[in-house]
Amino acid sequence: MEKRSINYEFRAMPESRTIVGTATVFNSAYDMGWYDEEMSQDVFTNSDMSDVVALFNHDANMVLARTKSGTLKLNLTGNALEYSFEAPNTTLGNDLLEMVKRGDVYQSSFAFDIKDDGDSWEIMEGRWKRTIKKINKVYDVSPVTYPANPNTTVAS
Repeated sequence: MEKRSINYEFRAMPESRTIVGTATVFNSAYDMGWYDEEMSQDVFTNSDMSDVVALFNHDANMVLARTKSGTLKLNLTGNALEYSFEAPNTTLGNDLLEMVKRGDVYQSSFAFDIKDDGDSWEIMEGRWKRTIKKINKVYDVSPVTYPANPNTTVAS
């Protein structure tokens, strides 16, 4: 009689806590109510992104990560400003992670100010269009409930 046995070792993979988002996209107009808005391709050239904070719904009391501490990563691609961070092991971080995984929070936004000559206005097809060309400073990137730009995302 032959007996064969194999020892298997099972290890649970830790659940990912990474949050990734698209804070804005370039060259894609979105409705701001009485006008359309669009970010130009080179809107972040010479922008101050030295201390950007990841917040929930732009609330300064809900800090998730920060570039200065190395916990927030920003990435400019040809199409977008993207961000990523590990959700902190806090009540806020755990709650956000759950809301993103469930799909309750699935979009993003960012807070900024524009340089003095950083935007232009024109009428396109009978409607005002604002093109933002030069951002002075980026303050935060945020997973949000209600984004200005519906083309943004957040996922885990």
